[in-house]
Amino acid sequence: MFVSFKFMNWETVMTQITLLDDSNFLEFYVTAKKSTYAAGGDQKAERLQNGGKMYVFYDRKRWPQWLYRDIYHGYNPFFGNEIIEWMENPSSMWVPIAQMSYNGYAKGNEDQIKLLFSFLESMLQRVCVEDPFRGPSKPIRENGLKYHCQWMRLDQYRVEGKETILAYALCEGEQVSYKLNFQFCCLPLIPLIPFRQ
Repeated sequence: MFVSFKFMNWETVMTQITLLDDSNFLEFYVTAKKSTYAAGGDQKAERLQNGGKMYVFYDRKRWPQWLYRDIYHGYNPFFGNEIIEWMENPSSMWVPIAQMSYNGYAKGNEDQIKLLFSFLESMLQRVCVEDPFRGPSKPIRENGLKYHCQWMRLDQYRVEGKETILAYALCEGEQVSYKLNFQFCCLPLIPLIPFRQ
């Protein structure tokens, strides 16, 4: 059962389940991530007039109330923003209810950077409901590369973290690496916060 925030006071909202605890939202979010950048990198993006690139995920049959957009700018370094929108019914409008901002860069020559980003795509395919923000939080070593994503929940609405790739076998001397910082936030006063039974 969903309740509009206009019937709830602040104390009631603070005791309710949030998007970060909602398995349906997390399943949508993970599927959206696997279906966009992680499914083909730059090649699947829509090119925007301002030079940015955008991914959109919308599954009318499975999640008609959810829409995911990821817009980013640059290549190396880069920054972007994911927006998750919710629509109560087909006659209402899309309402932004969560977002994740991120920025990152890679160090190395062009071939090494392409290898890092290719490895990154494969790690992002491993996103799951338990680790829904980037890739797995358990460190993974493959082919001389080490991936790690660390995040912490600041409160019931906010998460921040970082993602790194270290490359030990690609070069002598300077270490090839990749780093991304991210912050996720969902709104507390949204119409879809269900009562905890």
